[in-house]
Amino acid sequence: MITLISHSEANQAISFKLHHRRLSHYSLVELEELYLIMKYRVLSLYYEINKLYDVKKLNFAYDFNLDSRYIENCQFKGQEPKKEEVIERIIMFYRTEFLIEHYLKQLKEVQPKI
Repeated sequence: MITLISHSEANQAISFKLHHRRLSHYSLVELEELYLIMKYRVLSLYYEINKLYDVKKLNFAYDFNLDSRYIENCQFKGQEPKKEEVIERIIMFYRTEFLIEHYLKQLKEVQPKI
């Protein structure tokens, strides 16, 4: 059985405020690059955990699936992404990455050794 971690615990673990302050100094172009890098890192972890467990039962899946397409939606609509929104999405990627890594660790401990 997997023990779920709350988002507030994950925010404390990833130093939410520190990331927010650090990212606010980046330009929008740098943030967009970081957004894409973080998105693909998290997507690879997402696919990895999805092979082992039903991610719909975990507390990051809904937020990640809903909020992980911000820049792509802005490009589709022909709008300029807002810097603060991009920062929030990047922090969401950090939180999701932390949660997935934690859950993967739990799953690997639970799985029988072959």
